[in-house]
Amino acid sequence: MKPCKNLHPSPKMTMSDSRIKKHECSNSLNMCLDAFVRYMKTKGRAANTIKAYGHDLARYISFVNKMDVYEVDDIKQTTISDHLQNLRAEGLSESTIARNLTSIKRLHRFAILNRHGTHDPSDIVDAPKLTRKTPNLLDINQVSLLMETPDQSDPLGMRDRAILELLYATGMRVSELTNLRKDSLDLTRGTVHISSQHPRQIPIGVPAKRALKNYLRSGRIHHVNPSTVDFVFLNAQGSQLSRMSIWKITKKAGKKAEINSEVSPHTLRHCFATHLLEGGANLRDVQELLGHTAISTTQMYAPLNVSKIKQVHETYHPRS
Repeated sequence: MKPCKNLHPSPKMTMSDSRIKKHECSNSLNMCLDAFVRYMKTKGRAANTIKAYGHDLARYISFVNKMDVYEVDDIKQTTISDHLQNLRAEGLSESTIARNLTSIKRLHRFAILNRHGTHDPSDIVDAPKLTRKTPNLLDINQVSLLMETPDQSDPLGMRDRAILELLYATGMRVSELTNLRKDSLDLTRGTVHISSQHPRQIPIGVPAKRALKNYLRSGRIHHVNPSTVDFVFLNAQGSQLSRMSIWKITKKAGKKAEINSEVSPHTLRHCFATHLLEGGANLRDVQELLGHTAISTTQMYAPLNVSKIKQVHETYHPRS
């Protein structure tokens, strides 16, 4: 694609010509974004990931256009810094701003590789320094109380129990749970196959197997319909369960179990990882089970196991 030139009207250019020229140039940014989104789809990125990139970058391009910039190569480092500062003024968290910058950096790298641009103005823009929050964790007794909250005489209660058990048994992400299909379950061997961006095979224990069998046999049949027959978890209308529905189910269970802190699907993912490490699991094995690309992401759970490490040190070190 040829870059747009002459952003500012020449003496012979009319105002109408100027508006047309600006519209054509604004397409250079939008066309780059469209190409980037298509590229991510070909790479099999999750729909929610693509949606997040699209939202971040549409807001970025809108800001850039307001600065009277319409070409990829006319964007400067200061323009990006001003955009991030504007996001901060709007009240966005530092983690959200960091995510926006990641989206911007990937767009500009894509632009260079695909000849939409010749330089990367985002290269020297530093991400905000983030303070990682300590994950909200439940102890074993709280997890047990949580599992007992759904009504097992009700089909939806059977479903909710299966969801809670599976989240804790596997540590899977919400998107992986909502997209789970029946042929991914092997309840004879006690495993579940996650076919997402991070495909993996995860074993499940007896409580999760029992809850799933009960739901599939006695609960799910009340809501299944031909269009969603392959999905494991369905809502009362027989449609695929949404991410928000999973959040509501875990939050409701937490309140019913009288757990003071809010319980979310990610809470159970944290519990899955931390309880494994506390039981002596290897960090690399936990990384594989969680579907983390980098070991550094999994290491956030290691500091939570300080008491266990101290106990091992006191027991086995000769000068403890």
